[in-house]
Amino acid sequence: MPIIRVAIDVPVDTLFDYQAPDATGSDVGRRVLVPFGKKTAVGVILEISDVSEVPATRLKSALRVLRDMPPLAPEDLLSRLLQVERELGRVRNERWGPRNIDLDLLAFGDRNFKTSRLVLPLLDATGEVFSVISLARSARLHRARGVQRGMRPVRAHAGGRARTVL
Repeated sequence: MPIIRVAIDVPVDTLFDYQAPDATGSDVGRRVLVPFGKKTAVGVILEISDVSEVPATRLKSALRVLRDMPPLAPEDLLSRLLQVERELGRVRNERWGPRNIDLDLLAFGDRNFKTSRLVLPLLDATGEVFSVISLARSARLHRARGVQRGMRPVRAHAGGRARTVL
């Protein structure tokens, strides 16, 4: 039975697994209704898998994949990220200039995507997922300067395996 990994707008950095017998690969990016605690939540399907770290007896079933709405597209997500940057005061005057906030879309499931505005996954010059390299360098730099506040482990996926970087 397919298992969907769902992002829900809650203050934790994790995806939530649900059984979804009717889910297919074309549902990645679609919104989904799921039970969440004592409420029903709307999430976004980010992955579909055959396995979960959650025991099958504890997996809840998704209530409904919202196929009446178009799936969330990578460029739509990028537009929302740029809007959040503007709301937080970012002004894009210079391509590689200083910034108070920088939100990037690094990957979209396992899809490859390329337009004039967006290339996914975002790789660095060595072919690694950009987030793993830049976050690791940033963390080392901050630790070297004695900055601890605001740094937290980040789970980054690269080459089919997950790594935690500080």
